Amino acid sequence: MNGPEITALLKIVRGSDTPDISLSDIDIQQLIRFSYRHKVVYQMLLFAQKHPEVFSGGQVTKLSNRNREVAQRSLTQLNEMKKIAGILSEKKIPFVCIKGPQLSRMLYGREAIKESVDLDIMLVDSNHLRKVHEIFTRLGYTESNLNDFPDSWHRKIFLIAKREVHYFNKENRCAIDLHIRPGANTYLTAKNFSGFLGGLTTYDLEGTPINVLPDEAYFVYLCYHGALHQFMRLAWLLDIRAFLQQKSKTLDFNKVIKIARILNVERSVYLALLLLEHYFGDDFNAGPQFIIRSKRIQKLAVRCHAMLCSEPGYALSIKGRIGKVIYIMMLIKGFRGKIDWFYGIFMRQVMGMVTAGGGHPT
Repeated sequence: MNGPEITALLKIVRGSDTPDISLSDIDIQQLIRFSYRHKVVYQMLLFAQKHPEVFSGGQVTKLSNRNREVAQRSLTQLNEMKKIAGILSEKKIPFVCIKGPQLSRMLYGREAIKESVDLDIMLVDSNHLRKVHEIFTRLGYTESNLNDFPDSWHRKIFLIAKREVHYFNKENRCAIDLHIRPGANTYLTAKNFSGFLGGLTTYDLEGTPINVLPDEAYFVYLCYHGALHQFMRLAWLLDIRAFLQQKSKTLDFNKVIKIARILNVERSVYLALLLLEHYFGDDFNAGPQFIIRSKRIQKLAVRCHAMLCSEPGYALSIKGRIGKVIYIMMLIKGFRGKIDWFYGIFMRQVMGMVTAGGGHPT
């Protein structure tokens, strides 16, 4: 399950204190493919440049070109985020930035080493969705999955089934994930996140003020997001690691566990810390309450690692989907949370049928 390429990749992204890596049994092309998939091209490029005896000139050139594309997209996303933040603030629409260029600048500085697929913006009040949708449309984001549900009844189904609305701008190739609620919950567990977006703080994104979560809540959310996706992308775990490396001395871990318990997502936090320990030997002095003894968390970590090493397309296979259901049932705490998750799947199926039917009542 743990091939030599994944083992090498984990050592490469660990950082400058990484010991020499034996590349004699490594499929270099597979190693590069893994770096693309896990969004760690920058780290792979630096490593390849140090080992010209193993990486061909063509491979280094392709990595360099890919990294340049990532940097250009990052700059586009940064400028777009600043523009959108300015407009939303002007219109007095409260929002929170949770990932994307803001997180990249906070964790890694101006160096464009973090590849973001899209901008992640969360509305503090979902009632502003219609107004924000109009703003994005005027900005050139003409492609959105919300457009398939023009009437209120079908849109209600959509917003129950999905907690985010996707937008894409063909001109600048920029995508937005607009989150309408922080949790992947609907009815039975909705109250868990009722006060989550309170007490926001401000981050200066190169002259533009951006609302962000307080550090403890931010950390919990990053763990929660990565765990829901089975940490199938290594970059998510590296963001959590960078967050802790930067803030662990000031982070109130007692507050972290309190927030995680209110949200009912302690397992997500424990899982992230365990994976960091397994992959990088990290110990962030979180305290005795974070000493992980649970066999459930150990089993979750094994399933995450299997996903990390899986071939492209595995997550969409029958085996991958069944494995995801088993994983989620182990991750989600409590009967109500499990019911909510299955209800979300059911509503997505209904949403699919609505879309197939042209978005009109039958």
